[in-house]
Amino acid sequence: MKRVIISACDPAAALHLSEVAIAAKGHETIELVNIVQGPAIEIFKQRSLSFIPVDLPRTCDQISRDAHNLKKAARTHLEAIEPDYLLTGLSSPKSGGIDEALLFERHCPAYLFQDFWGEQNRFFGRGADKFLVLDDAAANISQNRHSIRSIVVGSPKHQRFVEINFEILRRNSGREYKDRSTKKIIGFFGQSLHKVNGYNRTLEQFSKAISAIPDIICLYRPHPLEASHERDRTISILTKYNTDMVVAKNQPVEETIAACDLTCSAYSNCLYDAAFINHLSPTPITVPVMLLFDEEIIEQYRTYVGTEDLPYRSSAIAQIASNPATLRSDLQLALTQSVKQKVWQSAKTALEPPDKAAMRILSCIASR
Repeated sequence: MKRVIISACDPAAALHLSEVAIAAKGHETIELVNIVQGPAIEIFKQRSLSFIPVDLPRTCDQISRDAHNLKKAARTHLEAIEPDYLLTGLSSPKSGGIDEALLFERHCPAYLFQDFWGEQNRFFGRGADKFLVLDDAAANISQNRHSIRSIVVGSPKHQRFVEINFEILRRNSGREYKDRSTKKIIGFFGQSLHKVNGYNRTLEQFSKAISAIPDIICLYRPHPLEASHERDRTISILTKYNTDMVVAKNQPVEETIAACDLTCSAYSNCLYDAAFINHLSPTPITVPVMLLFDEEIIEQYRTYVGTEDLPYRSSAIAQIASNPATLRSDLQLALTQSVKQKVWQSAKTALEPPDKAAMRILSCIASR
């Protein structure tokens, strides 16, 4: 048996890697030990998975007491478990958690499941040996940026979407927020990026633009890592110009997306979720819109991903709002049936079926 540690902290990473943990139950050659921190704990609990919780905060300082405690915890777990392999999720840049500490302290080969094109977090100065990536575009970006071999495995998180009837989900989700016959829903999916001035400028421009669009409701879904004061600030900006706004209920993200005519964000994997919903639905559901016009946000992509020219654009699975001066008209165009049909058709052809992704990851490790 090969003993493998799965490590996750970020919600997106946990949603992907929990599918791997479920698929590994009863595996003939792999024994998993899950080590989780922060938002990942609740996700693993919801999925009735056993895990070792890490009750320590992430850190933004590599020489802080918190950093010392994280690395000490990583050493303790590695010595006790003696893994043959380490499989970590991707955590937020500019900070370190148990994922990065385990990568730093390990004495075994390590894989990173990369849930966003080209990104990795080497907070403590050491990364993974190989990347497991979403698609060929991610493999190419990672090779050019990091010179690390990648293995295309697909998107485990979206395996659960295969069983969902999104047409029914859209009808039911929409009723929770409005009479769909009279108003459109423009969704804004938040991020814990309020310390980045460009994020706040993006939010301000978005709020101003949607206020000039008639017969809409803004549906705000906070990110799990957004603090209460950050949520309050977002609500204040989104309602600044008297836009009708509601906060999404605590529900699976696919239910919120299915309610939206537009799924908008500056820096969220929810756009990829929306594209997969379109891919798996027999009819168009939503139009993902990336708000990519502030230079500081663009620079964030250049810094952490290596490019701002993301596959959203080349594959046409999302609309890119790249000019604040035309944002209102761009959003209005995105609300049209012709654009919805276009991004739906692109998602159908550009994305691969996700149903075997978790088993591909296990096969990669088992074959080593």
